[in-house]
Amino acid sequence: MENKKGKRSVKIFFLFLILFAFLLTPASSKESKSFKPTTNPIDLISKKDKSSEKVIYDPKGKTDPFTPFIRFYGVGKEKRRKTPLENYDVSQLKLVGIISDGKTMRAIIEDSAGKGYIVQKGALVGNKNGRIIRILKDRIIIEEKLIDESMSSLISKAPTNIVIMKLHLSKEGEGE
Repeated sequence: MENKKGKRSVKIFFLFLILFAFLLTPASSKESKSFKPTTNPIDLISKKDKSSEKVIYDPKGKTDPFTPFIRFYGVGKEKRRKTPLENYDVSQLKLVGIISDGKTMRAIIEDSAGKGYIVQKGALVGNKNGRIIRILKDRIIIEEKLIDESMSSLISKAPTNIVIMKLHLSKEGEGE
């Protein structure tokens, strides 16, 4: 019985081998000799090369291919501690003085409780993501980003509000 199975498997093997060899041979030798290119190589050289033309990319109306599809807001950034001036609205703060040492300008801001803080350009002020962008002789300019902290990755594209805080001069004789 084992001998019959062995002969049968050998026959099947040779049958597949012949079939495989038949599939690998070309159908007709005449077709392989009559191969002609469809275009003349000289025509290809004489045609204008399209790769030498300048292509100008216009990104208008197209999405940026480098921005991620999924945005994770507030992930990966350590939470920083707020400054005391970030707990107040800018309208609750008062500019009471400006100090200059010739190189840098600093401002003294007072909160609604009467406590004073010395700040400089870039300091965070107000509860609407405000930052001091300029200190002048009689005022400071604060830029507020109208965005919450959960969307901090979009902060560069956020709409802004400019707040000008003028210096409050105290009048003499008020009993200070």
